[in-house]
Amino acid sequence: MRIGIIVNDLLTEQADYATTELAMAASNRGHEVWYIDVAAFSLRPDDHTYAHAHAVPANRHRSTRVFLNDIREHAATGSTEIDLHELDVLMPRNDPSLDALSRPWARYAAINFSRLAGK
Repeated sequence: MRIGIIVNDLLTEQADYATTELAMAASNRGHEVWYIDVAAFSLRPDDHTYAHAHAVPANRHRSTRVFLNDIREHAATGSTEIDLHELDVLMPRNDPSLDALSRPWARYAAINFSRLAGK
């Protein structure tokens, strides 16, 4: 399966977050996992939703700390634009309350783009 996981910001993710555990478990089971920052969405004139996402390296990981470090190292090389319609699962795991003051527009971005991708 192709799984997109929406987070507030990849750089603020922690090894002890349930999201990290879910992503690592899915990746270790052979699923294609993508991290998507809530600020990375775009809508095209053809009504397709896209995101600049970071692929989870296909290595088997035993530690969430190593897993997260591998993702960050891979993300430092850049992101890949993906069509959200091509994902099997789009999982919002961001916390809108963290964006309420500094990025109020981001509070609803994950849910709105998830809805658009589901059409």
